[in-house]
Amino acid sequence: MIYIVLLSIPVLLYLGTTGKFTHFKNEIVNTYQDWKSLNRLVASNPNTRFVYLESIKIVFNAKYLKFTQYLNNSSKKIDKKTYLVTYYIEGKQYKMLVKPKKGPNPILKILDENEIDITQEILPYMGPNLNWHNYPVTPDFFNKKNISFEYNNQNKLTFNYTDIIKT
Repeated sequence: MIYIVLLSIPVLLYLGTTGKFTHFKNEIVNTYQDWKSLNRLVASNPNTRFVYLESIKIVFNAKYLKFTQYLNNSSKKIDKKTYLVTYYIEGKQYKMLVKPKKGPNPILKILDENEIDITQEILPYMGPNLNWHNYPVTPDFFNKKNISFEYNNQNKLTFNYTDIIKT
């Protein structure tokens, strides 16, 4: 606990000098409200200690990502549907316009050759439009023999070792 306080002092000093402290305070209030609403959703679980710990972990991971993006301006909302994402590779700046799709993800589950769920490992590579950022990707890239995609319309697609994945 003392480490969290010690680590937050430079952040608070920085925020106070840049006028971003009010925004930071509002984020803390919103985080607490998000955590309360998340706990209400999963309150039916009899193991309440587990529920509280997991919900705190989920909310703080999301807020941490949002906070780091806010500080380094890596993503910026351009209009209602478009974001500008800025990133650096070997000191060179790149910018990309992204239009995330709205609605539920059509992919329910992604399984490897051993029927192990690897959805959380694979989905970030697919990008917001689920097109792999227009880059040819194979199961070999993930060190898998094959990868199966299960969709919400009951379809299942399986791609072998060297097949280019097209979802």
